[in-house]
Amino acid sequence: MGFQYGYYYNYLLNQFYFLGQNGSKLAVASTLLGPFLLAAVGLVQGFRRLMPLILVPVINYLVNGEMLTLVLNFSDHEVRERDYFYFAAFLFFAIFIGLGAASLMRFAVGTEGKSAAAIHKLGGDWRKGLKQVPFTPMAKITGAVLILIALLQANPVERKFFEHDRSENRISYEYAWNILAGLDQNAIIFTNGDNDTFPIWYLQAVEHFRTDVTVVNLSLVNLPWYVKQLKNADPPLDIARTDLEIDNLKHRRYVDPESGQETILMIKDFVVHDIITTNYKKAQRPVFFAVTIPSENMIRYFTNLQMEGMAYRLMDTASGTNEPVTNPEKVLENMLGVYRMDALMDGDSQQRHETYNAYRGLASDAGTVVLGQDGQPLIMTELDALKNQLGTSRTDSYRGANADHLFGNYPAALNRAGWEFFTRARTIAESDSLEYARNIAGALIAFEACLKIDPWNEQTLDLYPILLVQAYRDQDAKDLLANLSRHVPREVEERVLNNTLSGLVRGGVSSLAMELLVERIADDPDRLYYYQLQLSLYQSMGRSREAAQVADAWQHRSGQRDEAMDQWLEEFRRENMEQEQEHIQEIIGGQDEQ
Repeated sequence: MGFQYGYYYNYLLNQFYFLGQNGSKLAVASTLLGPFLLAAVGLVQGFRRLMPLILVPVINYLVNGEMLTLVLNFSDHEVRERDYFYFAAFLFFAIFIGLGAASLMRFAVGTEGKSAAAIHKLGGDWRKGLKQVPFTPMAKITGAVLILIALLQANPVERKFFEHDRSENRISYEYAWNILAGLDQNAIIFTNGDNDTFPIWYLQAVEHFRTDVTVVNLSLVNLPWYVKQLKNADPPLDIARTDLEIDNLKHRRYVDPESGQETILMIKDFVVHDIITTNYKKAQRPVFFAVTIPSENMIRYFTNLQMEGMAYRLMDTASGTNEPVTNPEKVLENMLGVYRMDALMDGDSQQRHETYNAYRGLASDAGTVVLGQDGQPLIMTELDALKNQLGTSRTDSYRGANADHLFGNYPAALNRAGWEFFTRARTIAESDSLEYARNIAGALIAFEACLKIDPWNEQTLDLYPILLVQAYRDQDAKDLLANLSRHVPREVEERVLNNTLSGLVRGGVSSLAMELLVERIADDPDRLYYYQLQLSLYQSMGRSREAAQVADAWQHRSGQRDEAMDQWLEEFRRENMEQEQEHIQEIIGGQDEQ
């Protein structure tokens, strides 16, 4: 139980820190010597002078704190922070702090005098004849210290208020709106759990938005009552099984006759298959899976899915791989035209949606929502214009773990679209120059939209600089690489730089790769990694003399040789000698044959 109680006491400590950053040594020490010491004093005095009244807050604290921790038995991989379970315990702990502060004032004044119980025992009334407490210098000092401790609580208010203020946080609402807005008319959407379901239910039940869509929550579909609720809803969801058959559904063990592999078929497996067979295959209702669903929960249909933004569309044909396919054009249309981004972006406005509706040939009405395949598809210049109408990433609202999880699906979808465009371009580079250029443009739009939403996204940075070069935007690539070290961790910067330079060398533009690296060395001449990368680059180009000069340049700059570079040079020299010997042997062998 060591972890469980450590889990709880960490939350308890975090409720009362007032100096330093949360979790820092200063925060821990000041909290222990401030609020926690006062709570200890309050408990001691409570047991000395307030028996049995003190038992009420003590028992309530223990029930809602230590005993609740034992009952809940949290694991080390909870899906979210669980501090709210202990809210009552924190309140009772605050009572102990108040009692401790009062006790210190009592000690500072002087002798305690008789307790209420002692006065009552002597036949007196503690409510009458009380002497005025003398406000001694020690009492004044103690009072000032306690007031200071109370005032110091204002120190973390700004950060804590920012973390707990939800007035500007509409990510969940907007995320649910975006899921629904991108679906076809009368679609069925499978969702995963609380975060991607409850906001959708709110939009449908309260704001009456996209009530044509049927939501099926995979966390509840194992429960027969929920399945019957879907079947008997208004409008109803077609399910072939009767209510009695639904009640009789059980989890079953299944052994694959070919592989012998054993799996457990859940109730939801039967129900989902029933829903898809009855509605998608027979009634032709479009079926989608939310991207928040783990792949193992939709494994049976995974290769038949097509990424379109915040949802996968169920397709008739499989992808031929172990992954869903991506419709990058649809992702961009949803992300840049259909979806709302006000919770994520500063300056995002209705103008972008009106522009999108105009491009799609739809009415320019603020209430118009493009559904699924409605309207005409957009061309790249139109998508690029929509991308430019995105605002800048917001930093004025706090994103907790749940909001971050939802938020992360936006850049993930754009990265999938960008990679798909890039893969297409690479496939047809030699055969269709116009289509190649179109796909490179699509990849750039996707990655640049991603960087607007999530600046310095690591997945985007792995490929984006290469695309800039392929689009003849060399200076943009240089500027991006120059700014990396100030915005991303060093290991990310080094990986991106290495990947970019390697890609340039493979693409036959080694001179540009060297130019980029020379600029990096000029900006930070004391960075060993840049010299090592330059030496490696010269080696890949077969230029041994320049490689040796790089090692000498580092020695001149730092005053010492780098062992790793010397080893690389030695290996490079040995490989060259072996190649020369092989070449000589080939010549000799050819002469002998003659």
